[in-house]
Amino acid sequence: MIRLGDVLYVICRHKWKILIILGLGILATCLMPFTVPRMYQSEAKLLIKYLLEAKSPSQIGVNDSQIKPVDSQGENIINTELQILSSLDLARDVAMVVGPEKVLGQTGVGTNVETAAAMIRANLITDVPKGSSVIRIVFQHPNRQMVQPILRQVVDSYLKMQADIHWREGGGLDDFLT
Repeated sequence: MIRLGDVLYVICRHKWKILIILGLGILATCLMPFTVPRMYQSEAKLLIKYLLEAKSPSQIGVNDSQIKPVDSQGENIINTELQILSSLDLARDVAMVVGPEKVLGQTGVGTNVETAAAMIRANLITDVPKGSSVIRIVFQHPNRQMVQPILRQVVDSYLKMQADIHWREGGGLDDFLT
């Protein structure tokens, strides 16, 4: 059983250690805003109603495409879209359009497209609430003016890449298999 006298004895005996640790904690808390960059964020939501799928290899020459609705069993479709959103190819495309010097800003790591793409990918958060067909996209960046343009370009590049992947434009699967 712990008595109040024992607790007070330990506190009085180690009061300098306790005060030093408390002071270091307060000092670290006060210095944190100056040492850790503030991250600004912007959010977008994408509704995935359906996907226009390309023809299967057995349907070459037939002009039928199949529309797949996103339903409770459509988790694979949503997971595919999440993979497209979090791909390094998409991040590289965004970095090239926006410009690596703007993406990297004052981080001091140069103007390399690959580094900018890695930064975009690392600061892009995607999630889907269970049973939903809405993808939530959050982008974080230390520069307040760059958050929304980069996120807007992520969405634009995603829509273009989604169309390319699902062969809506140009019949890519037909040309490849032919």
